[in-house]
Amino acid sequence: MDTALQKNGEFAVDEAGKMYPVSGTEERLQQGWIALNARRGAFWYDPELGSDLRWLTGEEERLAAAREALGRVPGLEVSGIVTDGEEEAVEVICSGERFRIPIKEGENG
Repeated sequence: MDTALQKNGEFAVDEAGKMYPVSGTEERLQQGWIALNARRGAFWYDPELGSDLRWLTGEEERLAAAREALGRVPGLEVSGIVTDGEEEAVEVICSGERFRIPIKEGENG
């Protein structure tokens, strides 16, 4: 079980201002978001966490980077990288359903 995060990476809070847990599919998708959007090597306690996906340009190398980053999250299978207007996401299959995990832009991970 993990603590819920907002889309900006900050802890999510309920109406009472308390953090709350996520589990199951939501937990795996959140872990996938962290694995894709954290800059690889930036987390001192786990330098293998993260990806360099947003700095890569080749389609095959980007797909390989997504698979490598999400390989540590049980229950997520990468099916592709999709672009919808200005937003880019990694499409995954989790619990038999398709989801999109957004790739954030910028240098901070």
